[in-house]
Amino acid sequence: MRYWVGADFGQANDYTALAVLERVPAPVGEREITRRTGLLTRERVRVPTHDHELHLRYLSRPPLRTSYERIADGIVSRIRELEPVGAFGERGTIGLVVDATGVGRAVVDMLTQRLSVAVGGPKTHLWPATITSGSHVTKNGPFLGVPKRELINAGVVALQEGRLKFGAEVPEREQLQEELLAYRLKINLATGHDSYQPWREGGHDDLLFSLCLATWAWGFVAKGGEYGQEEEAAW
Repeated sequence: MRYWVGADFGQANDYTALAVLERVPAPVGEREITRRTGLLTRERVRVPTHDHELHLRYLSRPPLRTSYERIADGIVSRIRELEPVGAFGERGTIGLVVDATGVGRAVVDMLTQRLSVAVGGPKTHLWPATITSGSHVTKNGPFLGVPKRELINAGVVALQEGRLKFGAEVPEREQLQEELLAYRLKINLATGHDSYQPWREGGHDDLLFSLCLATWAWGFVAKGGEYGQEEEAAW
């Protein structure tokens, strides 16, 4: 998929944030291949090899207390702008991962309904995620349980490796980068449980989480990730 969208839905007095990542090919070197030059002749040539970077194309935080309905409408509109229908009616595919930890099924149902009736635009894979303190990704009905450690690490590692790129036009890019690199991990030695504390105490981390959701989803798919073996709940 070319685009992954991360949405961190806040509760009544919290902000909601939306991040859009684009997967962009990036040359990383060359490799040698054998190329046919005629019916019975071949030659060895060097061709470029590519990896992928993640470019943050969009980052937004709707005003506080914006209704979930209006936010859901905005997400669907943004998705339709990313991958328009082609000349022959073909549709692209986009991934949408939503933090449903606090708002749960209501927002997921709202987005599912809007995406199902949207005319045109890309096919959208909706992943509702709940953030956990576990050690591996699990599946419970339509919901994925994503460890907070894995979620934050996805953003940190992508930034440190130079894979995650912020354009100059991205709002609050410097603060976002500082917060991503400054997350501190605390481990309770008695229980083995981990917790995270942001660099700015009391600061909002919704922009950071929306970015990490999209980064994690891309990496999870790219690595062929599998869910844990927990039993699925019936909804």
